[in-house]
Amino acid sequence: MFRGAKSVTVTHDVFVGNLPPDTNEKLLTKRFNSYGEIQSLSVFNNKHGAGKLAYVRYYLESDADDACRGNQGLEIRGKKVLVRRSKKGGASDAGDVEGIRKHSFGRSSKEGYNSPDIVPQSDLSDKRSQGSDSDLSQLGDVNKEEQVVVTHVESVISLWVQTITEQSAEGLRNMTKKLEQTCPAASKVKSTPVSGKHYATQYSQDGCWYRCSVRQLHSIKGKVKVLYVDFGNLEEKALDDLVEIPQSLANVKPFAKKIVLHGLAVKNDIDSQTVSPDPFLAGLQFVQEKTEGRVLKARLTTPLRDNTGSFGDLYVDDCSLSEMVMQRGFARRTMLPTKASTPRGQGAINGSPHRVTLNNSQLTYSERNRTSRNELADYKMWLEREKAEKDMLSFELATLKGKLKCLQAEQAATTTKTAENTLEQKLTNITTLVQKVTQLRKQFPSNDSVNDCISTSLSIAMATDHVTLESISSLHSVNETLEAYTSCQQAIRASKSLEGLTDLIELRDKRRRDLHASFQQFIEESSKMPLDGRMTKVKSGLQSIAESYSGFMHFIINNKPSLEEAKNMYNDWRVKVLAGFRDIREQTDAVKQTLTTTLYHLQQLISLEDVGQSGSVNFDLDGMFKNYIAALQKELTVTDVQHSSEACQMASIIHEIKRVFEEEWKIIESVKSLATEFTRQKAAIEEWLNEKPDLQDIRGVRKNLRSIKSKLRHLLADKEDIEENDSGSDDEKNRIETELVAIRGDLQTALLVEEELMMKYSALAEDHFPELKLTNADLNLDMCQTYGGMLKLSRDIDHYTLEPAADQQGVYDVMFGDRRAVIREYVVDDRIHSSKDEFLQRALRYSRVSSPYLCPVEAVLLSKNQKQVYVQTQASGLPLLDFVEREDLKPWLIQKILRCVTEGLCALHEAGITHGALSPQTVLITEGKVAQLAVLDFSRPAADPSRSWFITNAGLHFKAPEEDPSQPPTPSSDLFHLGLLCLW
Repeated sequence: MFRGAKSVTVTHDVFVGNLPPDTNEKLLTKRFNSYGEIQSLSVFNNKHGAGKLAYVRYYLESDADDACRGNQGLEIRGKKVLVRRSKKGGASDAGDVEGIRKHSFGRSSKEGYNSPDIVPQSDLSDKRSQGSDSDLSQLGDVNKEEQVVVTHVESVISLWVQTITEQSAEGLRNMTKKLEQTCPAASKVKSTPVSGKHYATQYSQDGCWYRCSVRQLHSIKGKVKVLYVDFGNLEEKALDDLVEIPQSLANVKPFAKKIVLHGLAVKNDIDSQTVSPDPFLAGLQFVQEKTEGRVLKARLTTPLRDNTGSFGDLYVDDCSLSEMVMQRGFARRTMLPTKASTPRGQGAINGSPHRVTLNNSQLTYSERNRTSRNELADYKMWLEREKAEKDMLSFELATLKGKLKCLQAEQAATTTKTAENTLEQKLTNITTLVQKVTQLRKQFPSNDSVNDCISTSLSIAMATDHVTLESISSLHSVNETLEAYTSCQQAIRASKSLEGLTDLIELRDKRRRDLHASFQQFIEESSKMPLDGRMTKVKSGLQSIAESYSGFMHFIINNKPSLEEAKNMYNDWRVKVLAGFRDIREQTDAVKQTLTTTLYHLQQLISLEDVGQSGSVNFDLDGMFKNYIAALQKELTVTDVQHSSEACQMASIIHEIKRVFEEEWKIIESVKSLATEFTRQKAAIEEWLNEKPDLQDIRGVRKNLRSIKSKLRHLLADKEDIEENDSGSDDEKNRIETELVAIRGDLQTALLVEEELMMKYSALAEDHFPELKLTNADLNLDMCQTYGGMLKLSRDIDHYTLEPAADQQGVYDVMFGDRRAVIREYVVDDRIHSSKDEFLQRALRYSRVSSPYLCPVEAVLLSKNQKQVYVQTQASGLPLLDFVEREDLKPWLIQKILRCVTEGLCALHEAGITHGALSPQTVLITEGKVAQLAVLDFSRPAADPSRSWFITNAGLHFKAPEEDPSQPPTPSSDLFHLGLLCLW
C-alpha cells in the first residue's frame, strides 16, 4: 500500500434497477434496511433510460443475498423492479457505482507530488501554436457535462473517475469477465515492458484481474509500478505478475480518466483550520469523504497533455468541489491563462471582422486570396484566443454558479437547524415519535402480564377447536357415496337398450338412499361444529396482524417455519430481547414522568384560580423537551424490530400465522358452503327416494293436443274447399274463421302446458332419471334437452293466425297465447345457404346469450318437409330507421340508444358472436325507448358472397373498409358500423 492509503472495508453490493422517477433514498433505505446493516445507499438518474438506478452496499454477503431473494418480483408504484447482486472486480450493472469504487477508495499516492498540479498557462497557447486542425480538435467540448463516480483520489485537485452510462457499465462487466477467463492461462511478460501498452495483473487486495500499464521501472530488478487504467490507482508489482492480453482487450479505451480541477493548485501553506499533521493526507481524506459513494456531475473543459483526461470541475449535489477544497484551505486559485498582452482589437489582428490589418496594409475580403501563409496563421491564432477567452469566461461562470449553490445549501441547512430548535418543531417531533413508539409498544409489549398480538394469534391458531377438513369424518363418506351414485347415473345414460336397465336403476336408487343418509350425517356433524365462533376468532386474528404488523407483510419469506417452530422461535426471542426493551422503555417513561411533572408545576404557576400559589421557575423546560426527544429516538432505535437484523425471523413467524389463519378461513368457508350445497341436494333427491316420476300427465296433454290438431285440420280443409270452389255464404266463412281463432287459442294453451311439462321432465331426466329418455323415446326429451326448449317440435305454422308485416317479406305479426309476437320465415338448404342443423346451432348459440339489449328467440319451428324454419320472437318495436322519422331525438335519448346498442354488441362479442349487419334497420326501439338488436339471420353463413350492406338515403354505406363478402365479419367491423351509426 502507498503512503496515506486507508484500509479497505469489504462490502457486498446489490444493484436495483427500473425504479420509478420519484424514488428517493428514504424509501429504499426503509425497504432494504430490514435485511441487514447497510454501509451506504446511492440513488441516481438513469442517464440512458427512464427512471432511476440505485446501489445498496451491505457489510455481510448473506445480507446482500437475502435482499436479492427477498425482493424478486418486487413492484414499486406499478413498476417491476430489477434486484440482483452487483458483480465483483469493478464490474457494473447499468452504472454500478459501488462496484466501480470498491477497488479504489482509500488508495491514494503522494508519489510525484513535487510541484503543484495546476492548469499550465502555456497549455492553451501551446495547442494554438501547433496550428493543426487535428490538435484543435483535442481541446474537447467546452462545458461538456457527464455523470461520473470517483474511483481514485490522486490529490485534492486530481481525481480519477468513471463515466456512468449503460455502455460503459456493460463494457466494464464484459472486460472483467473476459479477463477472468483469459488471464490465468495467459503467458507472462518476460522482456522489458513496452511503455503505453496494456497488460493485466491481479490486484493485491482482492486477487481479481485488471488491465494495467507500466508507469515506472524500479532500479530493483523485476519490480515495476503499474497504473490500473480502468480505475486510476497505482501499485508496485513484480514483473512476473504481468501477463499478456489479447489485442481485442488491449485496444479497448480505458474506462477511467483523470480530472484535474481547473484553475487550482495545491496550497503549500495549509490554513490553521486543518489540524492534521499531514496536510496532504487531510486533503485526501476530505475529498474522499465528499465523493465516496456519490454520483457526481463533471463539467469538462480542455484535455490534459498526456491524453489521460481533462481539466474541469466536479459538483457534489450541485456544489463545486473546487470551491469546497478552497474554502477548507487545501487549494488556491491560480492565474487564469491570458491571451496576448495587446489590448483587445489591436495588434496583429484588428477587432473588426470586416477589415484586418496585415503588414501595415489595409486588406478587404476580395484581397485575402493574396495573403501569405504566415498572415493566415496569425488570423487563426486570433480566433483561437477568442475561443479560449470564451472558454475561460464560461468556466468562471460555472464556478460562480457552483459557489452560489454551496451558499444556498448552507443557508438552507442553517434555516432547517433553526427551525428544529423552535418549540413548535419540538412538539411536532415529540408527537411523531410518540405515535411510532406507541405502535412499537403495541407490537411487542414488554410487560409479561400483557399478551401481544403474536402470542394471542399463536394461541388461537394452535387451539384444539382448530377446524380442518380431517376433523369432519362424514365428508369422506359423502364423497364415496356421491361418486358411486354418479357412476350409476353415467352407466344409465350410456345405455342404448332396455336390456339390463332395470338392475342399474335398482342399484342407482339404493345409492340415492345412501347418498341422502350421508348428506344428513354431514349436515348434522357440521351444525355441531363451532364454525361461526371459530370464524370470528380467525377474522379477529387476521385483522390484528394486518393492523399491528403491516410493515412485515412486504417481506418475501421462502422458508416458513411450522407453527410449533414459530411459537418456539418467538418465545426464545422474547426471552432474549424483552428485558432490554423493558429497560429502555422504563428510561423513556422516567424522562416522560419528569417532563409531565414539570409541566404540571408550570400549570400550577400560571393558573389564575389559586391566588395564593407562588413559586420560582427554576427548571430547564427546553432541555427536558430535548431529553424526551432523545429518549424516544433511542427507544425507537432499540425496539424497531422491523428495521433490525431480526426482522426476517419475525416476518417468517408472522407470515406463518397469517398463512394458518387464511387456510383455516378457507376451510371454514368451504365447510359452510358444502353444508349449504348438501342441504340443497338432499332436498332435491328426498322427493324421489321412494317415488318415480309419472308421465301420465304429459301423455294426457298430448292426447288432447292430437284431438285439437285434428279439429284444426278439418276446419282448415273446409276453409280451403270454400276458397277453391268459391262457394259458401259469408256467414259460413265468418263461422269458420271464428272457430279457427277459438281452436287455435285452445291449441296454443295446450301447447304451452305441454312445453312446460317437457321442460320439467327434461330436467328430471338430466338430474335424477336419465332412463326417461330411453323408456319414453316418443316424448323426444333428448331434443328438448339439447336445444334447451328452443326447438318446438309440437308446433306448426298452421297453429298461428298470420298477418303479413308491411314492407317485409317473410315476416308475420301473430298472437300466441295472450302475447303479440313476430315470426320470420327462413329457407334452409345446404345447396343455397345453410343446412337445418347449422341453422339450429347458430340459433341455439344466440339464444344462450343473455342481455336485455338483444331481441330474444322465443321458439323455433320446422315445416313438415323441414325446408322452412320459422323463428318466433317478441314484438320488440320499430326499427330505428322509422323511429327517427316519428320522434324528435333528444341528446339524452341518442346517448341511451347508443349505450344500449353498445351493450348488446359487447354481449355478443363476449359469446364469440359477430353481428355483421348493424345498421338503423337492425336496431329496434321498444315502447320504453330501449334499443335492442334484432335477431340475426341464422340461415346465412358467416362468409356469404351474396351478402349486401345497408346504404342510407344520404349515401352512408354501412360497410367496413376491410370487409369482404367471401370472409366472415369481425368484431372490428361491428365497431366500425357502430361508429357509422353514431355519425348517422
